[in-house]
Amino acid sequence: MKAFWLSGLVVVVFGCSQSERVDPWSELYAHYDDDFKTILANITQKTGKEIITYENLLPDTLTNKINVKGSQYDLGYQVGLIGQALGHELPIAPDKERNQAIIDMYSVIHPPYLEKVRGLAASYGRQIEDTDLIVLEYIYPRYLFWELFRYREFPSFEEIFNSRECSATSFYNGDLNFANKQMDGALEFPRFVVQADLEGVHRVITNTVYPIAHAMNDGMNDKGLFIGFAANASPEEFWEWGPQEYPDIPAISHTHAARIALEKCSNVAEVVAFFQSIRIYVPDRLRHFLIADAQGASIILEWDLETFEPIVFEREGLYQVMTNTSMQIGFDEVVKDCWRFSKANELFSQGVSNYEEYFEVVGAIQIPPELMAETIWSTVVDLHKLEMRVYPWELQNQAFYTFSF
Repeated sequence: MKAFWLSGLVVVVFGCSQSERVDPWSELYAHYDDDFKTILANITQKTGKEIITYENLLPDTLTNKINVKGSQYDLGYQVGLIGQALGHELPIAPDKERNQAIIDMYSVIHPPYLEKVRGLAASYGRQIEDTDLIVLEYIYPRYLFWELFRYREFPSFEEIFNSRECSATSFYNGDLNFANKQMDGALEFPRFVVQADLEGVHRVITNTVYPIAHAMNDGMNDKGLFIGFAANASPEEFWEWGPQEYPDIPAISHTHAARIALEKCSNVAEVVAFFQSIRIYVPDRLRHFLIADAQGASIILEWDLETFEPIVFEREGLYQVMTNTSMQIGFDEVVKDCWRFSKANELFSQGVSNYEEYFEVVGAIQIPPELMAETIWSTVVDLHKLEMRVYPWELQNQAFYTFSF
């Protein structure tokens, strides 16, 4: 990881942000990750394996980086030890036949996930066959990290669950190959860049709210595949599609499935084939995905609300834009429904010839503070260079972190 900035600029920009946002919550900002640091140090000493490492990218703020490296089994084992340190129980599967059906699904779809679950179960002295994989699919990892990083104490975190913002774009002209995701919503909550180098899967860099969980918000793998989410919130029937109970047949949370896609797929075509082979469900709120690859392909992926079948919208021309309106209502209707979608298409149509011009489009559709939400981070990836730039709100687009493989 390399960080690029002018030190004086960071002091000035960061100082202004601190005076407005951080001072009333300075003790929380300084100590929200103390438990994680203590637990992680104990686990590393106990196991003799440095599977998870952690660093604050900016002092006394909420921008952090986690590295995970090694076997899936060891990662799962250490996550299980974190859960035990917090007093989290590992539920026993109430329906062994149903549980085995889920195991059978993953043995075909993504065996490395089962290795992680085996490690987690073993840390509790349990076998995977006895462990409730429905709970592990969403509830266990979410609430484990919710408690670990004290999310409930952050004044605006609840707003993120009902946030109807975020956007993603892609641009490809042969020479340039960029993709972008903007995380919009409430500002005060922990956020993480997670760089994973795990056995049996592609190396992955993701931005996420819940670290080391199955989900993510955006990410790139070492094959040049990018996936970014946005709430699919308009028309209202899309927003109301979730949250859902786990279905009667084996299924995967759509955000977990996106991470699996980054771990196993090399291009857009493989992602589409993967999503066509599984049943997804939505345990929180429905998202749609912008997916781009190193070969220049780009799609928006959505789902039919009645059949659960994936619907693919391919890029036409040099660019593609996704905000928070379903593409299923038609391009012209999306233009009318969302000013950011309309603005991005207008600017892209004027031409992009370099990174700076691409980022001007990205900046033009960020959420302004007066709308009661704001862009928390912007991710821009160069799929030719396999390089990710992350612009946290503390640096206000004046500086960024660069990550690569």
